[in-house]
Amino acid sequence: MNLPEVKALATELAVERLSCESEVATELVLIHGWGADRSVWNACVPALRSWTNITLVDLPGCGESPPGSYDLVTLLNGLAAVTPERALLMGWSLGGMIATAFSTSYPERVTGLITLACSPRFTQADDWTEAMSEAGFHSFTARVAGDAGRGLEYFDRLQCGTGPEARRCRNLLTDIRTIAPARQTLLDGLGLLAGIDNRHSMEQIEVPVLHLYGADDLLVPATMSQAIADFAPGHDVAILPGATHLLPVANSDWFTEQLQGWIANHFPEISLRKPARLDKNLVAESFSRAAKTYNQHARLQSVVSENLLSRSRQQTQGCRVENVLDLGCGTAQMRAGLTRCYPHAEYFGLDIAEGMLAEAQCTAGSAGRDQGSWICADAEELPLASNSIDLVFTSLAIQWCQDLDRLFAELHRVLRVGGWCFFATLGPGTLEELRRAWLAVDDKTHVNQFIPITNVSESICNAGLIEMQLEQQMQVMRYQELRELTGELKGIGAHNVNEGRPTGLMGRSAVRQFRAAYENQREEGMLPATYQVIYGAVRKPESA
Repeated sequence: MNLPEVKALATELAVERLSCESEVATELVLIHGWGADRSVWNACVPALRSWTNITLVDLPGCGESPPGSYDLVTLLNGLAAVTPERALLMGWSLGGMIATAFSTSYPERVTGLITLACSPRFTQADDWTEAMSEAGFHSFTARVAGDAGRGLEYFDRLQCGTGPEARRCRNLLTDIRTIAPARQTLLDGLGLLAGIDNRHSMEQIEVPVLHLYGADDLLVPATMSQAIADFAPGHDVAILPGATHLLPVANSDWFTEQLQGWIANHFPEISLRKPARLDKNLVAESFSRAAKTYNQHARLQSVVSENLLSRSRQQTQGCRVENVLDLGCGTAQMRAGLTRCYPHAEYFGLDIAEGMLAEAQCTAGSAGRDQGSWICADAEELPLASNSIDLVFTSLAIQWCQDLDRLFAELHRVLRVGGWCFFATLGPGTLEELRRAWLAVDDKTHVNQFIPITNVSESICNAGLIEMQLEQQMQVMRYQELRELTGELKGIGAHNVNEGRPTGLMGRSAVRQFRAAYENQREEGMLPATYQVIYGAVRKPESA
């Protein structure tokens, strides 16, 4: 597809510019789909913003954009006016079709293309059956023309699917859709949707391309991947089982992880390693203050620690373990379990929070145990001799580290040859419900940000350790009332310690808005809180 020599006037588009917290040159433009606006990207923006500058676009008549032309040439000109000179383009559904057309019309402006739940052509043709039938599309258009609200409700049912995720998807849509586009905007968008055909122009795209699909998508079937492989074999494709059309809304963690892996393969010059900056002093102070209440609130921590201990026991049968470092030991809840597993091993408890160590020592004295060896230190600067530790056990502690490369390099240094490290940490999908509720209030960093499993694996490799096991599980805790969750987080000392966190007291209106947004996520009478737990087992190689 090529633009005519005499270009149509550009249509006016509202954009939101989100700068990366670190200085980067990478640019990313996000384009939403039909019946939506830029808020569909809310769930994935925090992870994307950690490594790129983001430009969020509202299509004409959507979000904050005034009504405008849906003539494709005019729309592409408008997009060119707000797009950085060189950028990655990512579009969902109709937005992916527009991004694809832009990539062929302005190839010099695009460094890479990502589409989500997107078809090269949305309606069927004589040589194209992987799409909605003409009759079905005309019926849907008539439904929207007759009653736009009911038409949009029907579309939402198709987006959410009929599987086990349908209810959650509907709740998520309710959270992000504040004002629906007007009927004429919806009809204009349908006209554009029916008019774009990118099948033949896609093979002209010379930059890397990634297509992501949901296996249970009722609007754009996952079988589209085979069609794309036929006429654009150089493009990358991934499919998420069980996912519907709402990939950026309901499956943001999966697709951001897919995107980061793709970026690492095709754009090695782009640094994805930009974790949120932590204030280590605040980390230490926060956990010290919570030392007295930690054990009574640490439900998740107990579950994860026991799971990790079981993994440790299975992996180290028959291994020599003369000492154990409980890294980030807190109140030393796991000392008794570690002692049972490794009865002949000397125990070292290390934590950055003096208050936690004091509580651990007090508990050990009350129980009549020996006082053990306690070390107050940062995990990234271990005050231990090289080649001195047989086994490191660290449960839900290393997410408070700033530099994973440095952490695993230190672990490599202090481990003896053949020594083990078993760890559990948190991934970026942690407390997604809490993060989503705060996004309804403002764009501040209210929830601590955690590092994806791909980055963890990279740091392990960089340190020269052997990755024996690395997997992630979603652990969902449930609460009757929101105050139970917030009280639990406060009770264990897990406060927001990132730069960019809000300062000062929240107004009553903001608090009410936050609570209402979280209440919308209630499932079967309970409020969920999801934790993405990453379990790992690594070993120092014999040749080290």
